[in-house]
Amino acid sequence: MATNYTQFCVSLPEGKEISDAANNIVCDVENYFDGEDHSLSEELLGALENSAIQDELGFQVDFEGPDGSQVVVFSDENASIEVAATMISDILEAANSDEVIILDYALTSSRFQIGAYGGGSVAISRKDIQYFDPTSMAQKAAEEMKANLAGAPAP
Repeated sequence: MATNYTQFCVSLPEGKEISDAANNIVCDVENYFDGEDHSLSEELLGALENSAIQDELGFQVDFEGPDGSQVVVFSDENASIEVAATMISDILEAANSDEVIILDYALTSSRFQIGAYGGGSVAISRKDIQYFDPTSMAQKAAEEMKANLAGAPAP
């Protein structure tokens, strides 16, 4: 049986506001999983409930640097991209940051299987999350190429 992985690593803007916001949200997520009071956003609650995650976040949030003000969010096994993106957006919102984060991710597998590989990118701000799928872009290009080969105008 194959094990599928979702892998990513992204560094958030350095600073006390971001690290404090990340710490508060991580604590709230831990409280959520423990069945305790929390103040998670409706968006993050929805993402957690829509994911296959049952009792843990599925990715790590590290606080690096001498004062812990450098926040790194990463997964080397299995994570919900929607949960990670929503959590990062909530961190930016709590810190009132106008930064935009690009999260690139890879989908891999422990065994060769068709459809188990790929990835994408997510643009994340405190107000918006946009997903980018290279497979969809390649499929559109393939349709245009087929139309060109057939002598028809591109769609």
